[in-house]
Amino acid sequence: MDAVLDKAISLFRFLAEKDLFEKYYNNHLAKRLIAQRSVSDDAEHNILNKFKVEAGAAFTKSAEGMLKDVKISGEMQGAYKRHQERLEPEQRAPLEMSAIVCGQNFWPFGTSKDQVCQLPQVLQKGVAAFGQFYSTKHSGRKLSFRPELGNVEVKARFKAKSHELTVSTHGMVVLALFESLKEGETLSYKVRSLFLL
Repeated sequence: MDAVLDKAISLFRFLAEKDLFEKYYNNHLAKRLIAQRSVSDDAEHNILNKFKVEAGAAFTKSAEGMLKDVKISGEMQGAYKRHQERLEPEQRAPLEMSAIVCGQNFWPFGTSKDQVCQLPQVLQKGVAAFGQFYSTKHSGRKLSFRPELGNVEVKARFKAKSHELTVSTHGMVVLALFESLKEGETLSYKVRSLFLL
């Protein structure tokens, strides 16, 4: 792995637009971290250390902040799980939730544009339970849920077979619409605007 990283750093030295590369790298790092597809924290830290030697600490500040947020979120997730286990069954959140709390200064996602997503009741309760837990630990901070960045594991039954699906949060919202349908009922939709490129 070190040999591959050294070759990448050799190429990086010849880049004229290092700022553009930083933006590109941070976008892809953020997607890997949110989707939990990073090979390992050690590999991410290793490449960042090499970038820091080549381009300075300012170059890696955002990426290091994202890695720190993920680490802190992992610790918070453990505390949240222990908190849920201590509650009476009727007081617990209706689902297991793994949240990554992202500080706005480091992550390249900007502000939430997704104001129209109507979450099903079960997700609303889960988000509210995590929000209450978070506010007991960090007063004065405001959480905003970003459904466009998440995914959900769903158990679904299609006729006689059950399936476990991993879908985007928006996909889960659509699937939840079918949950209360009786046989023979249908759903319809209306397209408000369509953008084609």
